[in-house]
Amino acid sequence: MSTEMEAEVDEIEIEVHTQKVSGKEKPPKAKKYIIRVDKTKFTVEVSSMTGREILSLAGKTPVEQYKLTQKMHGGAAKTINLDDPVDFTEPGVERFMTLKRDQTEG
Repeated sequence: MSTEMEAEVDEIEIEVHTQKVSGKEKPPKAKKYIIRVDKTKFTVEVSSMTGREILSLAGKTPVEQYKLTQKMHGGAAKTINLDDPVDFTEPGVERFMTLKRDQTEG
């Protein structure tokens, strides 16, 4: 029998896990990760994606016209650039927010 640390779960909802453990523990490895972008949940089969991939998944195209922000447990927010990798197995990751850039911005 494998230990809990080695076990891979079928699916984990990142936001729920992070809130349950107060952002202190890494989520377990999973076959599928449920991430929330704005108010929509998406199920992905990878443990990390770039900002570009997350925006594209959420239908925010052209991606260059959007800003992606990662909300961390406790309220901190971090801007994710298009080519920045985001690891869903890092402790504290909760959800993502998008904002259409102004014509004058960027």
